[in-house]
Amino acid sequence: MIIDQELTKKIEAYCDSYIEGSGSIAAVCGAGGKDRHVQAIIDNYVGKILIRLLKRIDKISNKKILDYGCGLGGSIVAFEEEGFNAIGAEVDAKAVEICKMRVKNIQNIIQISENGLPFKDASFDIVTSQLVIEHTKDPNKYLFEALRVLKPGGKFLLIAPNYLFPWEGHYRVFWLPYLFPVSKRLFKVYLKLRGRDSRLIDYVNLKITPGYIKKTLRGIGSFTIEDMSVDIFKEKLTSPKEIPLPMVANFFSKTRTNPLVKLFISFFIATIKISKLYYPMILVINKT
Repeated sequence: MIIDQELTKKIEAYCDSYIEGSGSIAAVCGAGGKDRHVQAIIDNYVGKILIRLLKRIDKISNKKILDYGCGLGGSIVAFEEEGFNAIGAEVDAKAVEICKMRVKNIQNIIQISENGLPFKDASFDIVTSQLVIEHTKDPNKYLFEALRVLKPGGKFLLIAPNYLFPWEGHYRVFWLPYLFPVSKRLFKVYLKLRGRDSRLIDYVNLKITPGYIKKTLRGIGSFTIEDMSVDIFKEKLTSPKEIPLPMVANFFSKTRTNPLVKLFISFFIATIKISKLYYPMILVINKT
């Protein structure tokens, strides 16, 4: 796909608007800053990760796919490059405009309202969602709609922050998971003490956890859940190039074959599996 200058400028302007609204480059763009974030969007980095995950859980050729909250459309571009049949649904009108500039078939990008999806029941074989549910006004409604349009036997791949984990990814700070979700006001004070602008937190649901998702699903219908979070976490921990902290990555690259280190990793993985203290949360919800 050829990215022209006009499209690049629109992506940059879109990021700028969110940076201005949140008061934080890191909260919108991550640790790499705006330029790196824009390049990751252009390279469809997140979309390619999504495809790798989907290929692990199902054969996705000849399947009808919905990306629920497709953002700037990187996932749909990646699906098109692989020849898959995918539709992107997005609330934000500016994001939809950029999506339509990026994809081959603009009919595959649908602007939706927060009231629900404009599709019939059981319309899709696969539904995907990446870091969207925590920004919705009604997470229960979001889950209901995602699963309503999923066919029986279909799969819903849900990727979201796990707010049991003592790390807030938008602000890149350690936090108290059992305290701050109860009091956003207290969390805002903490953010200010850490030198962070707290405006974005008004648009983040801090109660999203594996338990919250499973409890909500019980009220919707019959599903089985496969939790991929620990397996992915383990792969990152045992593959130094996937570890974002250079000092930690360097340590594991030199010591990962050490029996004591291997024992520590096994114990650590078992602990997070029991405690659910992993990040992010990667769930495959199977509709029965």
